[in-house]
Amino acid sequence: MIKPRTEVFGGLNTRGKLDWRKKEQRKEKAKLHAALQEKNRLNLELINHHLQASKYDQVRSDYDQLRQTYAVVSQERDVAQQQRGQLQGKVENLEQVLKIDYKVLLLTHKCMNGHAPPYLQELITPQTSTRTLRSTSSLLLRVPTPSSAPWATGPFAQQRPAYGTVSLTT
Repeated sequence: MIKPRTEVFGGLNTRGKLDWRKKEQRKEKAKLHAALQEKNRLNLELINHHLQASKYDQVRSDYDQLRQTYAVVSQERDVAQQQRGQLQGKVENLEQVLKIDYKVLLLTHKCMNGHAPPYLQELITPQTSTRTLRSTSSLLLRVPTPSSAPWATGPFAQQRPAYGTVSLTT
């Protein structure tokens, strides 16, 4: 059997025990490995922060764009509501005018066909012309003027004050 050699090299034997330099190298390697792991972790964290910052910037720009769009839409909504109010008044007025026109046309139709009372039939006068026209047979009517209407001289006649006089009625 061979006996192990026990040579002294740098104050330590080389027989199975580690040299203090190797221990230091391993310690340094472990520190270096830990530092690399920390560097990788910090790089991942930095990348994560960059992604979050870019997402935040994107959300912020989207928010600013939405605020601008909301301002435009709000302004257009206000204009539309104002126009709707104006049109609503015109439509209501138009409804009243059309109701009145319908009643007048209905009474006129009844008068022309003999279904109305005689006092209304007297008010309708057909349009006459001094010369013959193609529209002679279309039964056109003449709109009565207040001075030629029979009610202008009756008990409900409206009389204007003479020139230079003052009306005392209110």
